[in-house]
Amino acid sequence: TTAVLPKIKAGDKISGKATINLSNGDPRVAYLDETEAALHGVLKFKVPYNYTANDLSGQPVASGTYYARDGINLAAQTVDPIAGWQCVEDGTTHYGSYVTGVRGDITLNAVSASGAPVLNASASPEILYATAVDSEQTTITITGVTGSPQVSSISPELEQQGTFVIDQNDSTKYTLTVKIKDDPTGNPVWFNDDTTANVTITDDSGAIKSVPVTLKNRYTVTAVDADNTPQNQDNIDEGTQYTFTQMKSMIPASAIPANRQIVAFEEVGGNQTFKENDFPITFGSSTFNHRLIRLKAVLDFGMTITGGKGDGTTHAGTESDPYVLKYNAIGETDETKITVNVTGNKGYVIARAPSGIAALTISHPQSTTTTQNITILKTYLAASAIPNEGLKIQITVRDYQTGGDADNDDDLYSKKTFWLIIPKPTLIGTKDVPNQLGDIVFSDGSACPYNASLNSTQTGAAVAVIFDASAKKGVALQESPNLLHWDPNYGPLDNSAPLYNTRDDDGSGNWAVIQQAEPTRSTNASANFPAFNYANNYSTTGCTSGWYLPAINELLAIMNNISTINTALNNAGVSTISTTTNMYWSSSSVDNGSGVGYTYGSGFDSSGNVETDPSPRGFPVYVRAVHKFN
Repeated sequence: TTAVLPKIKAGDKISGKATINLSNGDPRVAYLDETEAALHGVLKFKVPYNYTANDLSGQPVASGTYYARDGINLAAQTVDPIAGWQCVEDGTTHYGSYVTGVRGDITLNAVSASGAPVLNASASPEILYATAVDSEQTTITITGVTGSPQVSSISPELEQQGTFVIDQNDSTKYTLTVKIKDDPTGNPVWFNDDTTANVTITDDSGAIKSVPVTLKNRYTVTAVDADNTPQNQDNIDEGTQYTFTQMKSMIPASAIPANRQIVAFEEVGGNQTFKENDFPITFGSSTFNHRLIRLKAVLDFGMTITGGKGDGTTHAGTESDPYVLKYNAIGETDETKITVNVTGNKGYVIARAPSGIAALTISHPQSTTTTQNITILKTYLAASAIPNEGLKIQITVRDYQTGGDADNDDDLYSKKTFWLIIPKPTLIGTKDVPNQLGDIVFSDGSACPYNASLNSTQTGAAVAVIFDASAKKGVALQESPNLLHWDPNYGPLDNSAPLYNTRDDDGSGNWAVIQQAEPTRSTNASANFPAFNYANNYSTTGCTSGWYLPAINELLAIMNNISTINTALNNAGVSTISTTTNMYWSSSSVDNGSGVGYTYGSGFDSSGNVETDPSPRGFPVYVRAVHKFN
C-alpha cells in the first residue's frame, strides 16, 4: 500500500504474497518474484498458472502449476516419438522438453517426431440434459486428423448421429454429432445423475482421443391433488431442492377442500411418501429412478366440532380460543356431549385426553371407514376442581393408517389438536354439592346448609331440600295445590284394585311398573294416575325433569326428618310440609291382606307422630315430588 512502499529501499530483503484475480475472475495467490527490492520500490509478483500435458493419444500425462518466468519442464514426458509440445491456447509449438514464453492456464498437446498435426477433439456443449421424453445433443470437433477419423468406442448412453463432416477449409478438421441414446420406447435411456460418457476417436495414424461428455437428468415433476387431478408441472434440473412450502404451492388453494391442508406427498406409481419433515427433497437419481415424477398431495383429515358449547358463541378449538364445554349442574341428568366429526382420513383415528382428568371420557370407533365420529362426554365436575381460569383440555386426534403412529410417537403427518375449556362456574350456593341432611339445593347444583341466611338470588334459585344425604335425594319445595287420587278408578270401598309389584325404597322406577301393568290406562296419566302425573311433570327453574313420586321409605325419611326439612323450606321462603293430619302419597303399593292392592301413604297423626297408612287408591291426599341429585 502507499503507506508501506515508500518505506522500502532498494536492496531491502522482502517477502510476501497477494491475491490476484485473473482476467476470467479466477483468484490466485501470487508470491513476490524477487526477494530484494529494486529501485523505485516496484514489487513484482509471480502468478501460478495451471497446465495439462496430453500425449499423442490425447491422454493426460502431466499437470500442475507453473510460473511464467520459470516455464514448464516436461523432460520426463518428452520421450520418443514425442518431439515437442503445442500450446492449444496460442497455437505455438515448443520443440524439446522445455516450454517457455507462455502465460495463463494452458493445455499442451504432444507433437510427434515427424511434425504431423496432433489429433485433438472436444465436445460442445460438454454437458447434455435428458428429460422424460427428449434429450440434448452435442457436436464433437476433431482437429489434426491424419486420413479419416473413426469412432472406436462410445458409451452405451450415447449414440452417433450421422457421419463425420469434413471442414471445407481444413482437411484435418471434422465434426460429429452425438446424442443421448433412446430406449425401445423412444425415450432417452435412464442413467444416474452426472454420468460421464465417452466417445473415443481414432484416425489412420492410430492416434487416439477420448472425448468426455457429462450427462445430467432434467426431471419433469407433476403435482396432482388428492383426487389425482394434475395441477402444475415443472422441469427441474438434477440436484434442485424443493422445500415443503414450494411443493405445496404447486397445488392451488381451489383444489384443497375447506378445512383441510396438505400434509405430505406420495409418489404415484412408487412406494415413497414425503412428509413435511422429509423436506427439502432433492430431485436426483439417489431419490428417483425415473425422470417422469408424479407427486400426489396427501390431505390431513377434516374435523369439525359440534355440540356442547355453553356460551352460545363460536370457538376455534385452539389453545387461545378453546371450544367451550357447558358446566353441568349436579341436578342435570344429561351429560354434555361434543361430537368430533372426522372425514377424509385413511385409517384408524384415536383421541387421547390428558391424564389425570377422570371426569373426561372419550369414546371413538376403531374402524377404517372414511367418516368417523368421536364423542366426548363430560361427566360432572365439582366446581372447586376447576381453576379460576377454567379447566383447559387438549385433545389430539391421530390418523393411524397414514401416520403409522402405533408406537404413540409423533412420526405422522395426519393429526389434529384441539382445545376444550370448562369455565369455572359462579356458584349460587356456598358449596359445590349437597352432602348433608337439610341442604338447600340450587338450580346450578350447588347447595348451602338448611339454616344458612339466604339472599334473594338464592331463594329464587332454590329447587329442593335434601332428605337423604348419602343418596343425595331431595324433596320438592312445593306440594300439589290440591288433594289428588292415586287411582280414581277405585273408590274407598272398592276391594278389586290390582296389586302392583312396586318398590318400597326407591320410587324412581315405580311409574314404569304401572306403565307395564297398565299400558292403556297409563297413557292418560292425568285422569287415571293423578298423583304420579303430578310428580312426573313437576318442574322448577333449573330442574325441569327427573322428578318422581317417592316410595314409602323415601316418604318416611322425609317425615322422620321433618324438623330439619321444614326449617330449610321455611328458610327458602316456601310452604312447609304439614305436621298435622295431612297425608302424602307414596308410589308403593301393598296387599291389604285380601289380595287387593292398596297404596302406602304417610303423614302425622293428631299427636304429631309419623304414621303409615295403606289407603284405598280413590282416597285423595297431597303429593310431594322427590329428585336424585347425583
